Amino acid sequence: MHIGKKIMVFIAGFCLPAVVIVSYCLGCWYDHRVELLRQDSANRELANIQQQFQIDVDRLTFLTNIYALPLSQLDEEQLKKLESSWHDSSMSANLSWYILRQGELHTFFPNAHPFASDKLHEIASAIINANKSSVAGAYLIGEQTYVITAVASAPNESVLLVRQLTNNDLLEYAQALLVTKVTMSHSNAVTASVEGVHSDTIEIPSLLKDKPVYLQVQFSEGPFQEVKFKLDWVSLGFILFGVFIVGLGYIWLRSGLLKPFKNLMRQLALVDPMSSVYQPVACEGNEELEVLASRVNSLLARIYQQKERAKITLESIAEAVILTDVDAKVIYMNPRAESLLDVASCYALDQSLASLLKAGDQLNQAVFTCIRLGESSPQVEKIKLLTASPRIMERSISNLRNHDKEIVGTVVVLRDITQEELLKHQLQKRANFDSITGLLNRQAFDEQ
Repeated sequence: MHIGKKIMVFIAGFCLPAVVIVSYCLGCWYDHRVELLRQDSANRELANIQQQFQIDVDRLTFLTNIYALPLSQLDEEQLKKLESSWHDSSMSANLSWYILRQGELHTFFPNAHPFASDKLHEIASAIINANKSSVAGAYLIGEQTYVITAVASAPNESVLLVRQLTNNDLLEYAQALLVTKVTMSHSNAVTASVEGVHSDTIEIPSLLKDKPVYLQVQFSEGPFQEVKFKLDWVSLGFILFGVFIVGLGYIWLRSGLLKPFKNLMRQLALVDPMSSVYQPVACEGNEELEVLASRVNSLLARIYQQKERAKITLESIAEAVILTDVDAKVIYMNPRAESLLDVASCYALDQSLASLLKAGDQLNQAVFTCIRLGESSPQVEKIKLLTASPRIMERSISNLRNHDKEIVGTVVVLRDITQEELLKHQLQKRANFDSITGLLNRQAFDEQ
């Protein structure tokens, strides 16, 4: 695979998914932190509501303690005067005074009757059963909510202060804007949460010990949803920023690495080791690739130097040298071979050795035998070269091996021994024949 495609696969398969995964994990962490913040805020607000309710109860108890004894000692005339003043005040709307004597609960002011008789009996029984000098707690009648405080003013006598709580009064116990509604109930079951609203309950002091009272608080999740929405934008911005950084990185890699690398590969693809001209490769814009190009140029220079040396050597020797491949086809001829065979090298290439030397198929077989046996020593034999002027040649065949010691062809060396053979024939003739008569001399005759 091309390096550019590998980088694209790396970016698309690793970098971008990593950015998305990190953004997703960051979003989950944000959601977790927002949820912890919501729970912490809700718990703080529940504790605050419970504290504010207790403060309200303590204030009513304190007020009852102040007025319990004076109220219990007023005669009827004084009560009538107090009743007129009480009804004229704004406090009479939510506050009522009662007195418990001999197990019976009566109102101080005859015109105030917030409770039915059965409820009066239930309240009186709760205060008597508590057997304490001071009793305080919440009390429910349907959806109406009350806070009742009772303080003993004399033996078997208690003064009660009753405050009716409206929905606004209950909501005022909350200080944060997160609370949307506060209700009072005997059940601690949390109402089903609707979208954007979360509910929770806290227990408050109850006047009736067998009927616990709970405040159900509804919280708005709007502020937290806004925070989550903003954090989602942060996660999206992180993804876009990550993609932008990855894109910049790819552009930087493309300009600083891919383009110089492609340029270097394009030049290397055009390098021909068989060329007669040495042409170095060039690379700019990347130090590592420049070092690589320098090493390649050094190797190419060595190759061309060795090639030139081998060429000069082959062209300088007096013997005819022919290189063949493993199929006995000519791949190179030195100038001496061209002169001897009267064939240009360009026309001799890819011809079989036998057809070039016109020596029959035995020459090709000799090449194949040399390759098959893999001998290191050359095979020497005399052959007759059928040219315009026939010549006697000494043929030497040896294997041509590469750097892995594998046979890749053969080297055929032809040495012209025509003159040597003629001289040898003349010497033999002079040794065996008389120079005057032309007949066998006595030595040759005796040998025969």
